[in-house]
Amino acid sequence: TGEWMGRIPSYPTTEMSPGIVIPFSLRAPMMLPANWSLVQKRAVGRSGPSTTLLIAAMGTVAVYPEMRIDGDVDYETGNINFNGNLVVSGVIREGFSVRCANLTVDQVHGAEVNITGDLNVSTGIIDSYVINVQGNIQARYINNSRIKAFRDLIVQREIIDSKIFVGGRCFNESGAIIASLINAKGGIRAGAVGRVK
Repeated sequence: TGEWMGRIPSYPTTEMSPGIVIPFSLRAPMMLPANWSLVQKRAVGRSGPSTTLLIAAMGTVAVYPEMRIDGDVDYETGNINFNGNLVVSGVIREGFSVRCANLTVDQVHGAEVNITGDLNVSTGIIDSYVINVQGNIQARYINNSRIKAFRDLIVQREIIDSKIFVGGRCFNESGAIIASLINAKGGIRAGAVGRVK
């Protein structure tokens, strides 16, 4: 987890819209509307450009360092073990592993991913047999992979030849689930199940 900074009161105090910079003090409680359950924003002018302000549903505030990799996670970078947010503009390649808080990546191909936060994949997860996420997962597609998530899985297109276990819900309303085993505690919403004609 990040550095603990304080507690947020549970009562609504003011109306704010998404995108606003929230001023805060380390000595005073932060005032947020009650309908904000999870907000992640770059901390502007408070902690520097390489940190992220994370406001969690439990009412705690933490600042995570952020690391960016322009390109792939491969032989040039080696395996990544980082206690913070990781942004990879390319692919996490086969045979490499990533451990971090939150991960944003273009594609996961044959890699091992263990994270304590959320996984956001711009394209897809392919041939990856160890994907363990304590938060949510979002991806365009999943192919021949084994995935475990404590919270929700959101997939835009297809889930093929995969085994998926999620503590929340599996959303695949605009895609198809083909030749896969899915165990979702909160249920499954799928556009199509089985062979697509």
